[in-house]
Amino acid sequence: MGIIVWNVCNASFCSRSLQLLLSGKIEVTGVRTMSTCIKLFIILVFSSSAYSESFELKDFIRLSIEKDQKYQELHLEKEKNKYIKDQSMPADAISLTLDHEKAYVLDSDDTNQSSTIRLSKDFSKSGTSISVSKSRSNQPNIEFEEFDVSVEQSLLKNSFGRDTRLLEAKLEEEAELANKEQDEAYEDYLLESIAAFFDYQITYSKYLLAKDTLADTKKLNRQVSQKYKKQIATSTDYQKSQLELLTAEEDFLAMEKDLNLMKAKVTERTGLKEVAHMPGEMKKLFSKLLEWESKSLDKNLIREKLIADGKLSIAKKELEILKRDNWAELNLVAGYSEEESVRYSNSVNQKENYVGLSFSMPFSDKQSAANIGIARLDEEKLKVSRDLAERSIDRQILEFKQQLKFYSKNIELLDKKLALAKSIYKAENNRYSYGKIDLDTLIERKKDLATYQYQYQEYLLSYLSLSASWLELNDNLIEFTQSL
Repeated sequence: MGIIVWNVCNASFCSRSLQLLLSGKIEVTGVRTMSTCIKLFIILVFSSSAYSESFELKDFIRLSIEKDQKYQELHLEKEKNKYIKDQSMPADAISLTLDHEKAYVLDSDDTNQSSTIRLSKDFSKSGTSISVSKSRSNQPNIEFEEFDVSVEQSLLKNSFGRDTRLLEAKLEEEAELANKEQDEAYEDYLLESIAAFFDYQITYSKYLLAKDTLADTKKLNRQVSQKYKKQIATSTDYQKSQLELLTAEEDFLAMEKDLNLMKAKVTERTGLKEVAHMPGEMKKLFSKLLEWESKSLDKNLIREKLIADGKLSIAKKELEILKRDNWAELNLVAGYSEEESVRYSNSVNQKENYVGLSFSMPFSDKQSAANIGIARLDEEKLKVSRDLAERSIDRQILEFKQQLKFYSKNIELLDKKLALAKSIYKAENNRYSYGKIDLDTLIERKKDLATYQYQYQEYLLSYLSLSASWLELNDNLIEFTQSL
């Protein structure tokens, strides 16, 4: 018969013991003891599961979006883009006009009355206007009625709706451009969230490194103190170990301060008081970003270039529209009218079809000339901006590729250097305990290890941040976050 002593701090021991107990290899006396064991095991299993619940980058982004009003502002701004076209296009609404006048003759009781009702509709995309009207007027001894239907077609300015269609194309490009700019702003926002997550995780890793270094330095200090008491170590060695301890405490306090500041930023962004340290998530993101880094890139489809091209295209259309606004108007007018009048009991009825031309031309419009001049300069300026954007993209692509290659290769090298440095420090620490090396050598090996550990975290942060910025440049950041 065996007796189990349960250690509630050791879940693996509890699990193994319960397996032995259930298999019959260990017996427990008493139902109460058995029940207690099972309850303890269940508590340990569920508390361990809750503690290890992952909080990944996708969760961080989701909470940032839910809490941060900046995202809501971006979303609402993009919603406005759907109204850009309708806001500036001709309304083409059906227009109903009613007029009624009544005049009194001062030296008599007679009155003059007139009424007009008119229904009209413009078809700006074809440059056509249609109107139907009916008029009636009553004067002493005179009555007059008129019915008229007319169609007017533009032949020069907005010829058959050409200018309106150009305006429509310009407005559609403006809406598309605004959407692209909002996507850029959203990617900037995503990049901020991702950078905040990376900064927090790396700061947490550096804090834990400082904590481990402090614990290791305390252990070394105790070891040197014992040797000093036994007069094996010199007073100088003892002072050196004390100095190392003070330095380690100073570094730990600095890392603790940085972590607390980072926690405050995380709380502001997500509403969480603390986010778990996820070294496994960082390794997974490193591998995933390596895959995405190698995706093919067509610089002509980069949103930054498309935005520059779009602005130039819009400017060209705007200049053409301003020029056409100064064109003469030549319209074809056709219609049918009926007139009926009664004058002193004599009636006259008249019906006619008519066709004609109307012409008007502006002269000496300085304001329009100034607007055209400014639009022409804007077009030239945007050509320069587009060329600069293309050069900037080429430069960024080259720089990103070189830096990503540098950091990814150095992370691989640091992995190997860290493994060697840990092995060397462990061996040197063992040798020091036997007095085979001096304290200076051991401290040097310890500093080498700490340097490699911190350098690894710095390089990892640089690579992850650069990779995210690279994905933003080639417009893959949104798709990347959706794949998490």
